[in-house]
Amino acid sequence: MKKLPLLIFIVILFFAFENNPHAKPVKVEEILTYKNQWQLDLGISYSNIEKSSGESQLILIPIGNNQAVPVFNYLGQQNVNQDYFIYSLNLRYGLTEKLEVFTYTNFFSNFQRTTYATGERKSKEDHRFNSAGIGFSYQVLEEDKYPALLVSLSSQVANNTNFSNGYKVNYFKHYKATLTSYYTVDPIVFFIQASYTLNLKEKNKDQKIDLGERFSFSPQIYFAVNPYTTINWGFNWYIQGKDKINGKYVSLTQTRTSFLFGVSYEITNNLVFNLDYEYQPLSNGYQSSISTRFTYKF
Repeated sequence: MKKLPLLIFIVILFFAFENNPHAKPVKVEEILTYKNQWQLDLGISYSNIEKSSGESQLILIPIGNNQAVPVFNYLGQQNVNQDYFIYSLNLRYGLTEKLEVFTYTNFFSNFQRTTYATGERKSKEDHRFNSAGIGFSYQVLEEDKYPALLVSLSSQVANNTNFSNGYKVNYFKHYKATLTSYYTVDPIVFFIQASYTLNLKEKNKDQKIDLGERFSFSPQIYFAVNPYTTINWGFNWYIQGKDKINGKYVSLTQTRTSFLFGVSYEITNNLVFNLDYEYQPLSNGYQSSISTRFTYKF
């Protein structure tokens, strides 16, 4: 009986391959927009965070397509349970066969329940603009004998940070460089992405926040179940440098691993639906995220 689930899985893989030997996973086709084509991504992401924290908290909310939105909060000593909703809009355009430019913006709703060390309990909610940015992607190598290679550079033009003395919009404080590589062995695609994020100092009146730099590495596997459906799984590992508030360190260098699962379905030739799940165990809590996204090409 223990061998039955494995046998069923092998049978499913066999029939999927036989019925669709040349299908390419949907998400890989979305990596770079075709020349003179527009692509619009509309997404909603939900993240639940349960955490005991010190004075600072940097939250990354996954929004699909191997992207995440940073949300920073300045906190006192407390236990926090949060529900985050991120509403995102991305617009991409293919300038050439190898070069794509993009812009994005997102808003959030935050429902926070806090228990302080004194036993006091509070609840609050926020609905605000979070960030907006621009960037480009360039295909360095096409997939042939060797894996494909793409490079992306982006900057947050504006981001809304929650300081202890209120929200403040800062400009051009976060920059990100990403390398993406993939290689197809039908019906599987091996996918690897590495990113480096540079965070500059942000301030609001007499308060200064200096987030540590971040490096992340994410290997994944995409499997084409049929011409319209793709499933993927993998993990994301990152290292986050020390954070400082008013020149004082408030966190140590941290490394974390989260587990990724997803599915894509091509509704029509121009419309794709994506569903992603990410679970991240924390040293003092956890973060669980679900992302839905519609991609429309025109």
